[in-house]
Amino acid sequence: MRVVFGILSSNNTAEAIQQIIDAIGSNHIVIIHHDFSKQPDFQVTGDNVHILEDYSITGWGAWTLVEAVIKLIEKALQIPEWDYFQLLSDTCLPIRPIQEFEHYLETEKPDANISCFSFSEQPDLLLTHGFRAFSPKGNSFSHRLLRRVTKFSNEMRGMDGYRMLEALTIPVYTNDDKLMVKLFAVKLPKFLFRLAMKGIGFNHPFRGSTQAYVGSQFFGCSREVCQQIQDWMETNKDLVEGIKTQVAIPDEFFFQTIIGNLNLPNRQTTNHLVNFFDSKTRHGNEFELSDADRLNDSGKFFARKFSKNPDDAMRLQIIKRI
Repeated sequence: MRVVFGILSSNNTAEAIQQIIDAIGSNHIVIIHHDFSKQPDFQVTGDNVHILEDYSITGWGAWTLVEAVIKLIEKALQIPEWDYFQLLSDTCLPIRPIQEFEHYLETEKPDANISCFSFSEQPDLLLTHGFRAFSPKGNSFSHRLLRRVTKFSNEMRGMDGYRMLEALTIPVYTNDDKLMVKLFAVKLPKFLFRLAMKGIGFNHPFRGSTQAYVGSQFFGCSREVCQQIQDWMETNKDLVEGIKTQVAIPDEFFFQTIIGNLNLPNRQTTNHLVNFFDSKTRHGNEFELSDADRLNDSGKFFARKFSKNPDDAMRLQIIKRI
């Protein structure tokens, strides 16, 4: 069982990524998309390592993050004799030995491992993520309307922090047991979002039989599914362009929507443990030594977010253990 690890790299990451390469070992392939505009002197070593020359200038929440993953998959498909593609970032680490991941792939043979929810399956996500999918991003009236409805709903429901739905961050509320809140902050807004989802009065790329899916960016899939992703993009160019130009934070929708609509017989949940979201910094919290038991007990093979400092105590503990 041979794995291609595609790694997204941006700034001050060389030493952290070298640690990931060393933890993976030489039996697997590592392809790195590094944004050289942010760190021109990036260098890592390894006979199994490929660094993309054609890189995208990436930014948080931008289409270029999706574009970078597309380039990693395209490069992977040019390489013969591998079985599974696993996406990582510079703040990810394996948290179990790679041999255990190999054994899982050999025995379970997953088509994909991904955090992936459709809005019809999880209608509560309409109120948290729907405005980004079902109205054109920017200053359009429909986008401003759905954002304001989301903000009103959050405030009336008493948004108080976040929790994780698998690897997806969603809010926690304190007032949902109140009758007026249920009516005016949940049921009526959901009705509006369902209209938007159906394209009634709203314009978005998810039309016809294509359902919108949302989830964490970091996923894995078989070589066959990587090829299906490429084929799907070629067949659905208008939809790809629509997601690129209209959807806010498209990395939480793009591959999730493709893989969700492939109707794979053995799609399994993400193999990443994603750490809790910090509502103040608007970023994921970094794991600390106190998180060791949660990492050990998660059953996952990878986790994020770790400090990029190569001397961070939590990083060193995990690397020593695996």
